[in-house]
Amino acid sequence: LQGVGSERRVTMGTPDVSSFEPDVAVSGDRFAITWYERLADGRHQVQLALFDRNAELLKQSVISDPGRDGRIPVLVALDSGYFIAWVDSDFSAASNNERRQVVGLRLDSDINGVGQAQVLAQASATTLNLNAASQNDRIWLVFNAEFETGASEVYLVSVAADAVASQRLSADDNHSSTYPDIAIRQELAALS
Repeated sequence: LQGVGSERRVTMGTPDVSSFEPDVAVSGDRFAITWYERLADGRHQVQLALFDRNAELLKQSVISDPGRDGRIPVLVALDSGYFIAWVDSDFSAASNNERRQVVGLRLDSDINGVGQAQVLAQASATTLNLNAASQNDRIWLVFNAEFETGASEVYLVSVAADAVASQRLSADDNHSSTYPDIAIRQELAALS
């Protein structure tokens, strides 16, 4: 493989700001990238940027609520835009074991929010990864959380236009199950 252009810097990190866990999704002749940044005050915020086919920046914005702590974003392309999800918590709870939430937001093709972000599932301080796949405008999310269980377990969330469903996939056996992933091809899904 050979690059078709010069390297482009997406984040403008400074000594006070660090960037983590980028994700990318392609829709038509444009693509979006999401990541999260750790700010000088310790808070995290989810960023989102839209680019044209030549990697020229069209738009960039903070997606998570600036007054809260947003981490671990994932992004998938839909038929008419994108869907982004991330782990959200109250900033004051970010440094302890308070509950966190997985929230999601549908975006149009210009990465504008369609409605408001909504809570999709409960997460926890042990939620260290979030993965997503989509098919026919249905979004599937997998993550691990220690929510009403003895250890961190794997959860699957299905997001449709009119419904959200969540279920625990791994047994509550006091043994952590972590770092799940998901892939969908045709009518089959693979979870690891």
